[in-house]
Amino acid sequence: MIIWRRKLYRMGMGTLFAFIAYFGGITWVLSVLGFFLALLILWEYERRIHPELYGWIADRSRGILKDYTGFFLPETYFVLSAFLVFCFLPLPIGLAALLFLTYGDALSTIVGVNFGRCKIFRQKSFEGFLAFLSGAFVIALLVSILPRYQLPFVIGFSGAVIAGLAELFSVPPDDNFSVTIFSGLAMFLLSRFV
Repeated sequence: MIIWRRKLYRMGMGTLFAFIAYFGGITWVLSVLGFFLALLILWEYERRIHPELYGWIADRSRGILKDYTGFFLPETYFVLSAFLVFCFLPLPIGLAALLFLTYGDALSTIVGVNFGRCKIFRQKSFEGFLAFLSGAFVIALLVSILPRYQLPFVIGFSGAVIAGLAELFSVPPDDNFSVTIFSGLAMFLLSRFV
C-alpha cells in the first residue's frame, strides 16, 4: 500500500459522493452509494471464497488497496457508513460526516506517518489527531456557509470533535465506519437542541 495513493483515491471517492449529494440530492446519492455498496458486498463474498484473488488484485492496485484480513474491507465500511448517514440523517449532516472521514482520515494518516512523534493511543499520534481536527474544522466551516445546505458551525464543530475522537480511538468495528456514524449522530442530536 502506498499511503498517498490510497488517500488520494479515498478523497476522490468521498468528494464524488459529496458532489452527488450536494447537487443531486438524497435520491441520487443513495442510488450511487447503494450501487457501490451492492458491488462491495459481492466483492466481500468473493474475497471470502477466493482470498488469493483479492491478494492478487491488491498487489496490482498500484498501492491503492492494502492487504486486509478484517471482517469487511475499509472500503465497504466507508460506503456503508456514508449510505447510512444519508439514508437516516439530514443531508447537511450526512455531507459533513462523510467529508470529516474523507479528509480528516487522509490528513491524520499522512501527517501521523510522516511527522507523528508523540504517540497518544496505540499507533496514533498527537500530530495526526491535530491534523484530523484541523481538516474537520475547515470542513465544518465550509459546510456552515454552503449556499444550499447549511449546517450551523457549532453543530459541525461538535461533529468534527466527535469524528476526531472516533478516529483516534479507532472505535469498533472500524474507524471508516465509526467516524461517520458517531459524528453524524452527534450532530443530529445536537441539532435537536440548537
